[in-house]
Amino acid sequence: MEPSELRPILNQLKEHNIAYALGGSGLLYGLNRIDSVNDWDLAVDCPKETLIQAIRDYDWIEQSSGDFPFASEYRISIASPNIDFIGGFALRSGEATVRMPIRIRRQWNGINVSSPEVWYVAYYLMGRTSKANLLLDYLKRHPSAVDAEAVSYFLNAEGLQEDIQEELRSLVG
Repeated sequence: MEPSELRPILNQLKEHNIAYALGGSGLLYGLNRIDSVNDWDLAVDCPKETLIQAIRDYDWIEQSSGDFPFASEYRISIASPNIDFIGGFALRSGEATVRMPIRIRRQWNGINVSSPEVWYVAYYLMGRTSKANLLLDYLKRHPSAVDAEAVSYFLNAEGLQEDIQEELRSLVG
């Protein structure tokens, strides 16, 4: 899968003033942490109806936002080019719900890319340790890439366990 496949849909998001950030395996691929992408995860910040209007020319389906720990507002998928839109991206941490903000620190091939800290926390809460560790390792090796505001956001979020808070604190010294 090539990022150029996203261009027409990203143009639709821009036309409808929808804030988005590429995350998941697309983020890992863009950071050269993995060799291929299975699907494109795009976190969006808009009402579901606004997204549906923007992608009305595509065949889409609404998916379940998932069981615990998933707590996003909605999830909509387009089979080709295999995109998952995650609206109001959020995960549960114990009894708390942690919202994953759209934080854009850079672009990759003209695509807004999420702060790695957001997906580090997300993968951690999903129990996807190997992917979380890839991002943590990247952040430790590239301290200038650390988004201190994102780290602060998560340190102030209710419900995160002490071990992930310690890792986040270590990123900002």
